Amino acid sequence: MYKVVIVDDEATIVDGLKSAISWDGYNFQIVLATTSPLKALEYIQEHEVQLLITDVSMPELDGLELIKKCKASYSLLSVLVLSAYDDFAYVRTALRYGAENYLLKPLDPDELAESISQIANNIQQREELSLSHSLNLLTFRSTFTENWVKNTLNRTDLKRRAAFLGINLNLTNFTVLIFTSSDKGAKTMSLFFEILLSSLLGKGVGNFYFENPKKAVCVLSEIKTDEPLESFICHLLDMARYQGLSIFCSCGPRVDTASLVHKSYAHAASLLFMQYTKKESIFAKEPELNPLLLSKICRSYKNLNLEDYMDGLSSHLTPHTPQTVLYSSLLEIMKWSFQELNDQNVNTLEDYPELMDCMQSFPDSEDGYILIMDFIRQVLKIIFDLLSSPVETTYPIVDAVIESINSFSDKNISLKTLALKMNVSASYLGNLFHQQTGYYFNDYLTQARLKYATDLLINTDMIIKDIVDQVGFSSQTYFNRIFKRHFDLSPLAYRRMKHTS
Repeated sequence: MYKVVIVDDEATIVDGLKSAISWDGYNFQIVLATTSPLKALEYIQEHEVQLLITDVSMPELDGLELIKKCKASYSLLSVLVLSAYDDFAYVRTALRYGAENYLLKPLDPDELAESISQIANNIQQREELSLSHSLNLLTFRSTFTENWVKNTLNRTDLKRRAAFLGINLNLTNFTVLIFTSSDKGAKTMSLFFEILLSSLLGKGVGNFYFENPKKAVCVLSEIKTDEPLESFICHLLDMARYQGLSIFCSCGPRVDTASLVHKSYAHAASLLFMQYTKKESIFAKEPELNPLLLSKICRSYKNLNLEDYMDGLSSHLTPHTPQTVLYSSLLEIMKWSFQELNDQNVNTLEDYPELMDCMQSFPDSEDGYILIMDFIRQVLKIIFDLLSSPVETTYPIVDAVIESINSFSDKNISLKTLALKMNVSASYLGNLFHQQTGYYFNDYLTQARLKYATDLLINTDMIIKDIVDQVGFSSQTYFNRIFKRHFDLSPLAYRRMKHTS
């Protein structure tokens, strides 16, 4: 488990942090919680620690000096700063010293949980990325960019943190690009990142972060070139290919303001399945499909067979369907299908050679009706078979955790209580769960609760308060915020949309 040291000269803050969240659910263990920054410094200088959480204003040794001394002992130490509103000058300096994020007092447990989840992912990425780039990429700028594209900051925080970092949000033509590599290891993406940076010089502004060693996200703005963005990206991928690098790019649609960047990211992310085809890039656009056709595409796999699904499609897609509608329908079908696979925790495509082979024959935009419909039937047959088969994990104990979560019989479920029932340590169970599913326990629990909530919103008349209680969220305010972040709609707006579609 990752080790964390907490220091604040207020004992109540220290005690509150210790009990605010389920630390082991994020693979963290508190090894020291103290009101003495000198004790914290001594401990970090003598022990391996991955995260320091510190106040900035302390009488014995201020947080800035503590961060500086700790970083001197271990440069890759992650730092989360605690701050009051009047400490922003200190916070800005802390960011320059290498702090990755900050939280305002009084502390919000939900915001703390989100920050810890993000830092856990950053630490894991830092362990996997090459050392030559980790110091540069996993800084507060990287954290900010991830928050920006995933819409986890309100507008005030977005502007304030951008100002700290010197990021101009008043630019135009924001586009999110997601680059992935099929090569093993981090070297390919590191080399491509250098190509990308050199290509942008004098042409545009980019902000970046790595989601994992094989996936980089770029927010691009103000490309100063006579060629279209599509041509710029094709040229960029050509340069990568000339150097023997295999890179795929999913490009989101252009948005005109910084506050809409998350929409470009969502579109780009939804088309990442195209990396398994022979294509080098895909440019996302808003689907120009009527609601009735979309309702036929986005149907639940539950109690549905392939022939019924294809019959529903054929009533709307015919040989006379315009080519643009036909190809847009193909992309929407694939987006929906891979989301179903993801929702049901089916393993990655690399584990299914038949599906991988099928994706190699993905149609081109100008291919005819028969070829496209035959491909849809072929790939959906494989996907339907996968979803009808029970999902297996290497360890039955992970199946038991997933079953406990999805039963929703215990609103206070936690990694500690499950570990106690299964007679294992929480750290062992948390590591095993993350290894087998790719999720930290608390993140998986949140996703499962959101999915259950959407089912209740669509299929029942329960009021939001009762849904929150049934699903197990701590408060309606937190539920509303998490729901809107994932679906870009309030729960009530989501219900209305589904009932009218």
